[in-house]
Amino acid sequence: MFSARKSGATIRSAGGGSTAEQEQFKQQLARFHQVYPDVTVNYEPNPDNYNDKLKAQFTSNTQPDVYNFEPGMTDVLISSGKVLDLAPYLSAAGRAPS
Repeated sequence: MFSARKSGATIRSAGGGSTAEQEQFKQQLARFHQVYPDVTVNYEPNPDNYNDKLKAQFTSNTQPDVYNFEPGMTDVLISSGKVLDLAPYLSAAGRAPS
């Protein structure tokens, strides 16, 4: 999908959710690893107080590289100035930003 990646890269990924949702995400990561075996993804599941932890990570500049968030967190994350607008990358890959 995206060819511009660093070989041997390590990505921190975080997410909240139930045990079942975390298991689904781990399955998605396994499929990702099949396509990109040279990229390591360190998944940090945070089922309890995920939004509070994510806010604290943004405040202390220790946020993960990839994360999910609820719509109510949008303003907090955008105002941090640390959120990348993915729309240009999606367009370049032939995907609609929506």
